Amino acid sequence: MFRVVLTVVFGALLSGSASAADLAPLRKEYPAHAYYDWSGFYLGGNAGYSVGRNPTTASIANANGGFVNSNESFTMAPAGGLGGFQVGYNRQAGHAVFGIEADWQATGQRDRACLFSCLDATIFGGPFRLTEEQKLDWFATVRGRVGYAADHWLWYVTGGVAFARMESNRVYTKGAGLLNPQLPTTIVGSNANFDRVGFALGTGVETAIAGNWTAKLEYLYLDLGTVSDTFGAVDPPGFGPPQPVNITHTSSIRDHIIRAGINYRFGGGEIAASPGSGPGYLKAPRAIASQPYNWTGVYVGGNVGYGVARNPTTATLLGIANIGPPLMNQESLTLAPAGWLGGGQIGFNWQTGQLVLGVEADGQWSGSQDSACLSSCTVNGGSIILAQKLNSFATARARIGYAANAWLWYVTGGGAWGNVSNSATFPPFGAVSFDQGKFGWVAGAGVETALWGNWTAKFEYLYMDLGRATGSGDFVVNPNFQIVERVIGATTFRDHIFRAGLNYKFGGPVVAAY
Repeated sequence: MFRVVLTVVFGALLSGSASAADLAPLRKEYPAHAYYDWSGFYLGGNAGYSVGRNPTTASIANANGGFVNSNESFTMAPAGGLGGFQVGYNRQAGHAVFGIEADWQATGQRDRACLFSCLDATIFGGPFRLTEEQKLDWFATVRGRVGYAADHWLWYVTGGVAFARMESNRVYTKGAGLLNPQLPTTIVGSNANFDRVGFALGTGVETAIAGNWTAKLEYLYLDLGTVSDTFGAVDPPGFGPPQPVNITHTSSIRDHIIRAGINYRFGGGEIAASPGSGPGYLKAPRAIASQPYNWTGVYVGGNVGYGVARNPTTATLLGIANIGPPLMNQESLTLAPAGWLGGGQIGFNWQTGQLVLGVEADGQWSGSQDSACLSSCTVNGGSIILAQKLNSFATARARIGYAANAWLWYVTGGGAWGNVSNSATFPPFGAVSFDQGKFGWVAGAGVETALWGNWTAKFEYLYMDLGRATGSGDFVVNPNFQIVERVIGATTFRDHIFRAGLNYKFGGPVVAAY
């Protein structure tokens, strides 16, 4: 009996010692890391902004002989707000997420151009004008998604088919010549709708925010092919019979979209590390929290992206001579420089609770450029090429954001500086150009996620306004008659910037103390 009691007591002591050793605070450990399961169906809504960049040609030709009165190339840039809904399904395998999503969007995108030629603004015929308006009424996409998920964030790329309804409205106006001023002015309108099918490509970031709710920031590029149509009119004559003309319009439809959305998920949820079973995962209650990330500290990084400007422009082409009154061709259109960009940023964040305050400065190289080809007033068949480039820009901005679960959503704004080149070329009479440094302001929003260690990644949209600029240049067409073509341009610089970046944070623990 004594041996039995001794054995029980000794075993209990050993067991108690082992338990005490297990519970001893030998070192501080953070709770098991939590992950989010993106599997399942979801639906939600979104809102955003879109900017078209549609290379366009317009011509006005005599229907009998094919004589082209005006042939111009320029960019239509419909822009406006959008809103809609999406529905989708994801399947997660480890860190990989595969899914499919469909969405429908109503948009307020539109742009307008006013083209005017004075080639016949003499006794042979009155001035004529072509007003162009372009709208994107709605679009829808069906896309696949492939992404990488960790913690409570998901970075993904997406692509698929796109559908849209385009609307094009034009008004052609032609006055009578001086020989027959009593003849009525021709006014002809044309309205055309185009149902388009094309493709959509993009990228985005989605984060789990609370319970079944997630939020995303996404960029999409739409290519809807080319639309073209022709309508006819009859010009009042300067002399002789009325002349039939054909007005032809051709445009390639390409759209750049930034949008933020919120989704409600059915299924999925928090995943916690399996205790004592290696890298496997167990389903866990949604109350399990991720290791909080500390955003405080100095950081540096780099970024790449794409910029699309939408710069309202007026161009006055003034033909001056000593043999008569000046001829004037005044047009309003949109110059839309677009291209890749890249650069670096440096900043500092300070975090208190879930509020993050910071400052950031960046410098960017830009390849954005655009041009328009306009008809000359003084040379029959001559064309003047206007070109515009954004060479570089820099910003200094404040940031304020909300952080949780290794992600940070923020808004940002501050000052901006840009170097812009403008030029006018009139073959074979030469070219004029000038560079300008412009100051303005910038505002935007973005999302940043903690990747591993001190590395973070961000995706952001910026809107930059560099104000207004004017310039002019003279081209000597005929020195004997003192015929000069004077080009006077005025433009406002407004740029839409989409970019992704990688940052390295210095100092401080990565895991926050709250």
